[in-house]
Amino acid sequence: MTSTQKPSVLIVDDEKEPVTIFLDFLGEDYECFVSNTSTDAMKRIEERSWDLIFLDQHLGHGMSGLDILDKLREAKLDTPVIMISQFAKASLVRDAWKRGATDFIGKMPSRAELLSAVEHSLRTVKRDRASLMLKKEVRSLSAVGPSDEQWLLTGSTVAVKRVNDEVRRIAKSELKVLILGESGTGKDRVARAIHELSDRKDGPFVAYNCATANPQLVESELRGHVKNAFNNAEHKKGLFEDANSGTMFLDEIGCLPASLQAVLLRLIEEKKFRRLGGNTEIYSDFRLLCATNSNLEEMIRKGEFREDLYQRLHVATIVTPPLRDRKPDIPELASNITRQLCKNTTAPVLSNEVLTVLQENSWSGNVRQLRNALEYACSVCKDGQIEVGDLPAWVSLTARPSPYREAKEEWLTRFDRDYWSSLLDRCGGNKTEMERVSGISRQMIYKILRKLNLESGREGEHEETE
Repeated sequence: MTSTQKPSVLIVDDEKEPVTIFLDFLGEDYECFVSNTSTDAMKRIEERSWDLIFLDQHLGHGMSGLDILDKLREAKLDTPVIMISQFAKASLVRDAWKRGATDFIGKMPSRAELLSAVEHSLRTVKRDRASLMLKKEVRSLSAVGPSDEQWLLTGSTVAVKRVNDEVRRIAKSELKVLILGESGTGKDRVARAIHELSDRKDGPFVAYNCATANPQLVESELRGHVKNAFNNAEHKKGLFEDANSGTMFLDEIGCLPASLQAVLLRLIEEKKFRRLGGNTEIYSDFRLLCATNSNLEEMIRKGEFREDLYQRLHVATIVTPPLRDRKPDIPELASNITRQLCKNTTAPVLSNEVLTVLQENSWSGNVRQLRNALEYACSVCKDGQIEVGDLPAWVSLTARPSPYREAKEEWLTRFDRDYWSSLLDRCGGNKTEMERVSGISRQMIYKILRKLNLESGREGEHEETE
């Protein structure tokens, strides 16, 4: 389709009244054709490509709408298909989506509902096609392995290896994952890695930060809303619908309003919700990943977070380590960041002195803060090399050698984390075996693991029967 052509639309329906409504609403901006039978529809589909197809579920004689939908997918056609049905049963909607429909609409939609469904379907397919092309391009250009693993945390320390191993282990499952860690430690990167390594990787990855959103708009952005749900409101789909067949990542889940906590709980249990101001049940099947740097258990005690929602989210847990606990990773991490920042030019080399300074810094803002420092340095450095003088002043000033006792304590903390991470992996999380190998009491092992944030990824995982 060129920029001057109207999008081509095939309407497959054997009833005159709905077809008339569709033609009236779409006629000016779309090139519309009508098929009244499944035989004629299949003939038209085989004769040419279409930008959009409306497909009635019940077509009288011959194949049903779902049968035609199956034929489309067998032929590997990615044409967006909006299913039409007078009775939008949840089981029917679920079946249509599983077979590849991009949306579902009633026989007598309003103009706003119809145009919103068209816009959503065309946007979804355009995004999926662009995502597929990008993945193919990354795979062809990557020289370091499968592009799906590019999202894993960079580094070779035990702490990083443990996170990446857990990501690989649970990615193929449908488990809900709670990602914990300080700000800037890469929780969003872990979420993206889980998606890219999962069976849903060709579906959408929809990320939403509950902390940065306007509190008055969060519910509308996630659930969507119907026309006149509030003043001057037009029909709008929400991110819960956009995430269908893919992955939904809710960052800073602790900031989710109480009203939406109840909606999310029902969505987890039934995969259904209603748009703001609407009564129609909407089905959406996505994998849910959440992240927070808040203490959700403390929020539960204060009545700020629902305990039943927490229990459903707390199925698998991954803890991203702070940068101060993985300083040996900084040289590799810094080199990767400079290459990303200078992707259109040759990345500058970091001098040994710079690497020393970077490793001595405390990095309270973690990887995000390191990236900010390197972004500044890449902008001001000369002759293709970053020197200490090119770093922001706050890096050079705070990165002084630690006093003996402070340096010793930091080294011991890193030793403890590496030792217990390694032992936890080697013993498969079995605390009795860890007690036997380490010579430390089981009760003390629990205290150490809690202190180092190294509890097992799932409740009761690998534990022997008492």
